[in-house]
Amino acid sequence: MKLQTVLLLYTILYMQTGCKKQTPTLPNKLNALTTQRLKNTSLPLDLNAVVYTAAGDTIYAINATTGIVKWNKFCDKVKTGTLTVYNGVVYVGNGNGGASDFYALDATTGAEIWRNNIKGSASIPIVKEYYNQTVVYVCTTPAAAGGAYGYIYAIDAANGKTIWSFKTDREITASPTLVLAYLFAIDVEGNLYALKASNGTKIWQAAISGSPMPAYNPSNPTIDLHTSTLYVGGGDANLYAFDGVSGGLLSTFTTLRTPIITATSPTIFNGKVYIATNKSIYAIDMAKNTQVWKHDLTGLSLFFITTTPIIYNNLL
Repeated sequence: MKLQTVLLLYTILYMQTGCKKQTPTLPNKLNALTTQRLKNTSLPLDLNAVVYTAAGDTIYAINATTGIVKWNKFCDKVKTGTLTVYNGVVYVGNGNGGASDFYALDATTGAEIWRNNIKGSASIPIVKEYYNQTVVYVCTTPAAAGGAYGYIYAIDAANGKTIWSFKTDREITASPTLVLAYLFAIDVEGNLYALKASNGTKIWQAAISGSPMPAYNPSNPTIDLHTSTLYVGGGDANLYAFDGVSGGLLSTFTTLRTPIITATSPTIFNGKVYIATNKSIYAIDMAKNTQVWKHDLTGLSLFFITTTPIIYNNLL
């Protein structure tokens, strides 16, 4: 296998994983290609040749070379694809909807370290290590039977205790986005929240008017650190740009694709925003509010794009 191909595969895995902490070995220019959202959103993969996944009520740790199950752990109604591995710990929530358990498991043995009884089904958690504390951030769907609201939680990774929680207007199925000292999240009705990551204080709240998010595969907010602009795909298949500091709406790009089934999270590269909705992929110049190009899937009438675009070496 060519060295360039190996680097490509390794880089994609590295950018998307929240695995065990270690010293980076890739050149800085490769790491710089990932967006802030991708740095803080994890796929269930550990670089120590172990794959972690959830199926039904069970979490599995599988040797990536042999396929042999190292351990399995029963966790009631775990949702597939909602776990994160960080610094030797697996963080995962279940999907009970009411009072739900959020687990921290030893990644080596599967032993339970702690559990927190949060309100609602958990999104994919993100983990942030500060100088004196490691914090797990997670969003939840309905807090109780028939409830129409959700929560954003900050949990102490050392002991599982809730540091703070923030109640949202509607349920949240997408993961939060952590940028510097701020946390951004969007609920199913298109309400955007900007919170202080340290204490959950709301800085601003904005809304994508009349644009409920798709229940399946909603879009996570993505931040352009150079311009402090927040990008998010709406349930109307449009791309919205907000001022990350004030929450003011800056611009909207209309794709004219309705109804919306899926809206992936935007990816920013070289001043352009890339996003997929339903079966189309767009490259958009938001500064000019113009479409650079669009690619439609053909021959796949039953399928939609559900993964966020990743860019490497001018390839998407």
